Amino acid sequence: MDELRINDVGPSSRNGKSSNNNSNFNYNNSIEPLVLIDASAYIFRAYYSMPPIHRFDGEPTGATLGFCNMLNRLVLKSSYLQPHQEQGKAQGAIAETEAEAVLPPRVVLVFDSKDGINFRKKIYPEYKANRKPCPIDLIPQFDFVKDAADAYGILQLEAAGYEADDVIATIATKALEEGCFVNILSGDKDLMQLVTRGEGGEDRSCNENDNNHGNHDGSGYDQQQPQPRIELIDPMNTVRVGYDGVIEKWGVEPEKLGDVLAL
Repeated sequence: MDELRINDVGPSSRNGKSSNNNSNFNYNNSIEPLVLIDASAYIFRAYYSMPPIHRFDGEPTGATLGFCNMLNRLVLKSSYLQPHQEQGKAQGAIAETEAEAVLPPRVVLVFDSKDGINFRKKIYPEYKANRKPCPIDLIPQFDFVKDAADAYGILQLEAAGYEADDVIATIATKALEEGCFVNILSGDKDLMQLVTRGEGGEDRSCNENDNNHGNHDGSGYDQQQPQPRIELIDPMNTVRVGYDGVIEKWGVEPEKLGDVLAL
């Protein structure tokens, strides 16, 4: 298998300018959580969920608008990405001191390799052979989305020869080893294999509006600092899937899910 090299693919890097990203991830759970977004998959979701929209010169922009709506929701509802809240602080409360402030999560957009070639096709040439080609009016919007993400100041990554899932799995595993709380925004069931349980055994499978979990203030989160772990969030309905949630849905632990999906 070729070595996985993760590269910044934001507009700054595409224009030959230096980027503030050196792909040397150094995580600390005490600072803020990490949010990995399966950008390629979400662009397709946004495309099929939006009506045909074009700007003044006829360029299609529907998927771009849908993607930006997701990013806006991510910013406005970032509390559901936080690993915990301070005791006694209501959701959305304004911090009185710098120490009480909840820092925004570190967000990373992860894309499939733009060349469309990955190591799986070398193993099995018919891999995804039945998948329909990308719609013509969606192709130019990938660059639009990257331009928009650059305006938001969001890091964008891809690795030549690999899919977004591979990069997400690599970063999430590395971040977990370094003590980071990792959120993966994706509806892809394959990524549920990455979900872990905290060392204390706690689990937070819930909806952001579920009052039957966590601190019962509507946030669905533990009052105590959670152990570093990986959890999945469906970006369409903001349902959080933890270790027990995977077992409830599939009947097996996340580490065994790959065998079930292969059947």
